[in-house]
Amino acid sequence: MVFIMGWPASNILEFILQKIIEKKTKMVLRKFYNWTSIHGEEMMRDYGWVLKERA
Repeated sequence: MVFIMGWPASNILEFILQKIIEKKTKMVLRKFYNWTSIHGEEMMRDYGWVLKERA
């Protein structure tokens, strides 16, 4: 997923890759974002993807 950068094609490719990964792993792929506050300014600390068991 790291090499998908261009918009709007990135949104389409991201969705397709997400569905392929979910189908192969039989798990749910979700984005996550971690925010932090430094000197009163909100900044994104890290982001990524995580696989979770289906409910």
